Amino acid sequence: MLRRFFNEGKRVDDGRFAQCSEAVRQYVERLREQHRRHGRSARAYRLELHALSMVRALDELEQSIYCAQKLCSGIAGVQESELPEEMRDEYHRHLYFYKNAFIRIFATLDKLGYFMNEAFELRTEKSKPKYSYFTVLRQLRAVGKHPRLEAALTACKLEFHEPMQRLRKKRNVEVHLINAEVLDDLQAMEREYWESQRIENLKANMDDLLSGWEMVSRSMHLVFAYAGEHAKPSGSKPKNG
Repeated sequence: MLRRFFNEGKRVDDGRFAQCSEAVRQYVERLREQHRRHGRSARAYRLELHALSMVRALDELEQSIYCAQKLCSGIAGVQESELPEEMRDEYHRHLYFYKNAFIRIFATLDKLGYFMNEAFELRTEKSKPKYSYFTVLRQLRAVGKHPRLEAALTACKLEFHEPMQRLRKKRNVEVHLINAEVLDDLQAMEREYWESQRIENLKANMDDLLSGWEMVSRSMHLVFAYAGEHAKPSGSKPKNG
């Protein structure tokens, strides 16, 4: 969709995005097959809709990261005030998609967490009404369900812990109400900006975004590949492995 802004053709789906799309397609097809055999329940219908929405969420995340990367490729300078006006505008457009991308990273993960909670009947909301993907992952471990999936998702989380922590701090400053912890992060970022007056380290930022993409897309592929293997008709006992 957004590639046309760069006079480019439509994206060719490959790599991790194609893997996730195929895993979701197979999961949905498995649900529909069970619908034909056992009838469609309201819960199964919700799962199907939510699974399909995950592909759209991942698509929007990929597009935001792509635009952020394209828009920073021609920016060369140390201080924002020294950038030519056109390059400064390009830098601000980059920042728009960069911020959009790191917010979407956590939004997409939380959608995945909601799907997991429903699909695997974890009932996370009983202990924490407002929960995130990471809360659901802890719940998956606590209830002892699906240990193979939990181990793979935890390994993925640990692999990308540092870049995700940096992205989380920036997300918190952008979208959360100011509390003591967020205020500390904001003040530290402001001090760094005013002391150096340098533009952000674009390469480091993009490296973190790409790590975030890998963490989200890999986790999503793990969840839907596993869910497709363990899909069950309404009212039957889930598999556990």
